[in-house]
Amino acid sequence: MAACYGNDGCLAFGDGVAVAASFLIAFNLRSAEIRHEFFAVPRVAMLTVLATWYVCAEVVDGYRLVNTVNPRAAFATAASALTLSFVALLGVFFIVPYGITRPTLLLWVPLAATLVLS
Repeated sequence: MAACYGNDGCLAFGDGVAVAASFLIAFNLRSAEIRHEFFAVPRVAMLTVLATWYVCAEVVDGYRLVNTVNPRAAFATAASALTLSFVALLGVFFIVPYGITRPTLLLWVPLAATLVLS
């Protein structure tokens, strides 16, 4: 992959794709009938989720390649990053209401966990 610089860059890129895809799915599942659109891309909300995920993954040392070899360590690191991201995004909800809704976040968590761990 030309966009990756070292294995940790590929890991961060893959996580970013998984987190963005899970947010797009959760957003569209939750609000498609409200907006009367089949598919929408909320750019600001998605960038907020991606930035929050990346910062939280860095805080829990999620892109240390030693953690990716051991399945238990990978699961614990991903769970920590996801939990921290969820709490931070709930804070974003209270600062900017309805930019990222709570039901969307509740759908995003299991989707992101599944995609990031796979």
